[in-house]
Amino acid sequence: MKTFFLWYTSQYRGDSSGWDNVFKFLRSCEYGLPQIFSVVQLFAQRRDPATDYNLFTAEMNRWFRPEVLKNLDEQGVPIQISERFLVADDTLQTLSARLVLAASDSDSSLTVFERRWVLDAIPLILTA
Repeated sequence: MKTFFLWYTSQYRGDSSGWDNVFKFLRSCEYGLPQIFSVVQLFAQRRDPATDYNLFTAEMNRWFRPEVLKNLDEQGVPIQISERFLVADDTLQTLSARLVLAASDSDSSLTVFERRWVLDAIPLILTA
């Protein structure tokens, strides 16, 4: 997301009042647009059952996220948790280790529920 924002910042030539539109766009990619595509898919599948908009309904909210967050999400750690601990140039191993350390040390930025979740999910990643 940082890369996208930096690109947007360098390319934006419009009125300063529209500067925040990038955040509106990113938010709509995460919530609004996938819902709209779900409704469109329902109607399109009545015409052709093979219609598949999963790229938009299930994946769009991840398009602007680093690959390591996507990988952790696929392994069971929600992006909302892992993105709080992400630093530049993280790998799956470095971010996983940081999350396990935070969960093991009862880091105050994680709830008890999140700590348990991370500790349950991460060992699967490290042994895979």
